[in-house]
Amino acid sequence: SVSLEILMRLPYTLALYVFATIVPIFVGYYLAIAAVRFRGRVLDFLVTLSSISSFSIPIWVFVLIVYYFLAYVPKVSWGIQLLPLPVRAPTINIESISDIRYWIWYLSPLYIASILSLYGIWAYFFRSILSSEISEDYTFTAKAKGMSDWDVIRAEVVPNVRPPILTKVAYTLPTIFGGSVALELVSSWPGIAFYAYQAIQNNDIPVMNAFFVTSTLLVALSLYISDLAIAILDPRARHGLSKHIA
Repeated sequence: SVSLEILMRLPYTLALYVFATIVPIFVGYYLAIAAVRFRGRVLDFLVTLSSISSFSIPIWVFVLIVYYFLAYVPKVSWGIQLLPLPVRAPTINIESISDIRYWIWYLSPLYIASILSLYGIWAYFFRSILSSEISEDYTFTAKAKGMSDWDVIRAEVVPNVRPPILTKVAYTLPTIFGGSVALELVSSWPGIAFYAYQAIQNNDIPVMNAFFVTSTLLVALSLYISDLAIAILDPRARHGLSKHIA
């Protein structure tokens, strides 16, 4: 059945995309914090330039670059199997620590490519909203009271930009289920995205319906959870919600 086929591929999808989706968010966030902390300096310029370069290059290009320079070249030139080439995905059968190590080793090229390709859009997004917020009048008042730049960012700016950050993250998290067709095609990874791609190629309507309906439900659920998180973390949202209920 379609549900069984999806469940068979779900572990492959989760093994790859939980890391490949969440880690670039944190990398981009902390790079943006550093860029805003040193606004107008060399670090800010480097973060901005690297971010634009990152999200301008397709992820499959990064995959090929990583495979070539970290897997193919070391093996051909020096006989060192630094990282694996995508010959065939290993069977999910984790029974020992060595199995986990092998899985991490096999997925390392995809993890590296995902970080290189996806951190940029997050760093650029975080930097944009943080730079805009740090120019507000209340930040100058906080600095006049003796707060350092880092304390202003941590205690004043970041709490005020949580709602748009949580909303964007909420839209992104369902891609853990959907995956990336380009990434799975290039790496021969048998995830759900590759399965959906095959369904489109074969005009398999039940599979396409299952994929898109599930993706839609996950987006709706993710946005609902993000609204709850905003209401919990943002006092202004809690106050507005209580007034609305009253």
